[in-house]
Amino acid sequence: MVFDPKREYVCGRRVTNSGELLQLVTAAGRAGGLSVAFVPSTDKKIRDQQFEFFCRLAIGDYDRDERSKTYGGNLTLVCDELHLVTRAGWAPASWGAVTLMGRTEGLSVVGISQRPSALDKDFFYQATTYRTHMLNGDDVITVAKDTGIPKEKIRALRAFEYLERDAGKNELKTGKVRF
Repeated sequence: MVFDPKREYVCGRRVTNSGELLQLVTAAGRAGGLSVAFVPSTDKKIRDQQFEFFCRLAIGDYDRDERSKTYGGNLTLVCDELHLVTRAGWAPASWGAVTLMGRTEGLSVVGISQRPSALDKDFFYQATTYRTHMLNGDDVITVAKDTGIPKEKIRALRAFEYLERDAGKNELKTGKVRF
């Protein structure tokens, strides 16, 4: 399940309506097999509400009538352009639940942003793997401080190169995205 503000992901179905997303998630249930990219509104207020709803669906905390889990678990959740829906000192409660409890609920969470300095800090502290690509300015300092990846190594990255570190380990892996 992908939160896709820029319409970049090609997977299963693409939906722009929260009601349709709820139907797909409910139909998939805990069995899995869900492949959907949700494209939110460009209006910030609406997009923020949609992100809250999206996260509640992923963590299994949304069913208006029965208050039971609609999904939750057995899911890879990709949230792109996180800086559009979180801030350095704030994130929606449902995103906090996803990052805090997601693993125990069976979620694999991938958070992506071109502006990591604008992200909720709890997300950094809950991560098990960090990967960074070429960055500039304050983002280099933020990622170095929050991930333990040396800022000199981040500054040395070129287009499509990345550094990856598992939380709790000092080993850095390097790589290059290939198309």
